[in-house]
Amino acid sequence: MEYSVSAGAPAPEGEDPLKLTLLEKAGLEAEIARLDRLRALFAAQNVSLTLRFPSREAGGAVVFSADTYMAEAEQAWNTHFFALDPFEGLPPEQVCSIGDVTSTKRWRQSEVYRDYLRPLGIEHILALEVHHPDGAQCRLRITRDAETGDFDQRDKAN
Repeated sequence: MEYSVSAGAPAPEGEDPLKLTLLEKAGLEAEIARLDRLRALFAAQNVSLTLRFPSREAGGAVVFSADTYMAEAEQAWNTHFFALDPFEGLPPEQVCSIGDVTSTKRWRQSEVYRDYLRPLGIEHILALEVHHPDGAQCRLRITRDAETGDFDQRDKAN
């Protein structure tokens, strides 16, 4: 298994960024284990959990569970493709798949699918967003390849 934890906030003055990264990773071991269990439960290609905080200074973090970690793919998402997230504006606590937010034809013609997800072998996505009253957001994304198949109602109920 490969894991990535990337934080958007700079290290506080006087703190060692590497030390903070190691502490963040240690503190997220339980979350990574949960993502691994979700990945197995959903026969998923990968699972990501994105945390966004209400202020620019706080930044955000992304935690992945996948067989292979690709730094270039993460960089491409963070610098361009995040703005094309088909689930942007998803109502909180509503589980949705791609088919719930767009047609198959539009999905396959979209830039995010064509230029980012398809080359990574990602065909299907299940999404959930949770919003905290203080403005923080948590975005869960579970992906599958074409061979594994789309998510069904049972998956959405889990």
